Amino acid sequence: MIQNKKISRLHDTIYYNSNIKETKESFKFLHKIIDKKKINNKTKILDVGCGDGNLIYFLNKKFPSASITGVDIDKKIVERVRRNTDKKNNIFKYDIIKKNQKKIDKFDIIISAGVLAIFDNPEIFFKNIFKNLKKNGTLYLFGNFTKYHYNIFIKYEDLIKNKGKYQSGFNVYSVEYIKNRFSKKKVKLFPFYIKKNIKKNKNDLIRSWTENHKGKKYFINALGFFQNQSWIKIQN
Repeated sequence: MIQNKKISRLHDTIYYNSNIKETKESFKFLHKIIDKKKINNKTKILDVGCGDGNLIYFLNKKFPSASITGVDIDKKIVERVRRNTDKKNNIFKYDIIKKNQKKIDKFDIIISAGVLAIFDNPEIFFKNIFKNLKKNGTLYLFGNFTKYHYNIFIKYEDLIKNKGKYQSGFNVYSVEYIKNRFSKKKVKLFPFYIKKNIKKNKNDLIRSWTENHKGKKYFINALGFFQNQSWIKIQN
């Protein structure tokens, strides 16, 4: 049904009006697991797919002396992040899945939250990430991962708002795939369970909300499956 159809990512427009100062719980959890003792005025941090700049705003507060760079493919998002975060940040448009993409710099820490799930073939993504990561640097990936040996590729069609347009953004990669892909590096999984309730937005059912399952809160949306969210730490 979707063969030879163009796949889009239309839902990122939510970042045009979101509250940049309201820190996501997953970013608070990242702050708990990140190696804070190694972050100082010489530390360079890159946020790949910075979205509304929520993480950058948070990092500026927690690590004011660190050098923060944020990149995104959406020009409008980039302009908004520039306006709403510290002026010393380096924010610009950059395509992380462009072949033969130029290196930005060498970073001590690279963070990419919710980006991997967009791609059906993440090899160029990973190549460009590690092109920019220092030796002994650390990559933090956030997303929905499965403990089983399956990579799951999801495309959806909104029959009311965007009929005939197939969208991406919810692929689920296997933890086993990540560990095998980086078998020569140190890989550690940090499962994330949100503590607070997130209400369903009836006007946007792709926005995730929380439901209780087996004593824990999980994110779910109109696609109909519980999201097993984790941070994955990969040491270069």
